[in-house]
Amino acid sequence: MTEVATTIRPVFVCDDDEAVCDAMMMLLASVGIPAQAFSQAEAVLDALENEQVRPGCVVADVRMPGMGGIALHEHMSSHYPDIPVIIITGHADVPMAVERMKAGASDFLPKPFRDQELIDAVTRALATHSASPAENGDWAAQKAELTPREQEVLALLCEAKTNKVIAAELAISPRTLDIHRARVFEKMQVRNISELLLKMPR
Repeated sequence: MTEVATTIRPVFVCDDDEAVCDAMMMLLASVGIPAQAFSQAEAVLDALENEQVRPGCVVADVRMPGMGGIALHEHMSSHYPDIPVIIITGHADVPMAVERMKAGASDFLPKPFRDQELIDAVTRALATHSASPAENGDWAAQKAELTPREQEVLALLCEAKTNKVIAAELAISPRTLDIHRARVFEKMQVRNISELLLKMPR
């Protein structure tokens, strides 16, 4: 299989609630999206300033000790405007949501949110790092090599749906889905869902 040059950008998950943070990490991992956990907004900025790794997006809780998610978003809007920020909070209200979206937040999710809502928000944020025209051309050519069933699997993978949901929608077994998914990855020349989402044309 041809090596893919696309750089996988992880999601930075920032929440001082360890259980919530772990749950989000596990959810993203379940759909093949790499993530890195932080319990403080300041740690996110340290990682960015030290150029330890460049994230594809940041998911940040509003209320945390020290710098909160809103302050983090404001700082990133000024210093890292190319990195999308998804704001989550258990204390959401309409004015706060409107304010954050006007200020450029990628998404605003009130807790408790459904797993698919977070996956969809992260998928949209990662898609802002669009593929190059050359990669988009490869996408069309490679997609044309897929069987009709594999194209159905590809479409659902691009919506970042979980394996369980995809198998149910296509009325196939998880094992059969695994086979189709592996063939899709091989033909699209990606190693996982993260590379697929980053390669996907907007």
